Amino acid sequence: VNALDGNAFVTGNKNIAIGYIALNLLTTGSENIAIGCNAGAALNVSGDYNIFIGTGAGAYNATGSKNIFLGYKAGFYETASNKLFIDSLVL
Repeated sequence: VNALDGNAFVTGNKNIAIGYIALNLLTTGSENIAIGCNAGAALNVSGDYNIFIGTGAGAYNATGSKNIFLGYKAGFYETASNKLFIDSLVL
């Protein structure tokens, strides 16, 4: 539900989103993969070549590119590029 659906003006291409609001705010990013509820959802708007796997993985990575987020809320608050996050954030 609502995967890649938050913005009607998406210009990015070759994106895959599976899960409730996965990549929901993406606008110009390309070649991203998000699997999981809220994966890459909160702010990812223009990053390219990212992989988000897990609920909330990389949720606040707005413009980072070439990242891999694996696990429940892995890299949840991270905004960097070229990083690997294997984590399970417990709030």
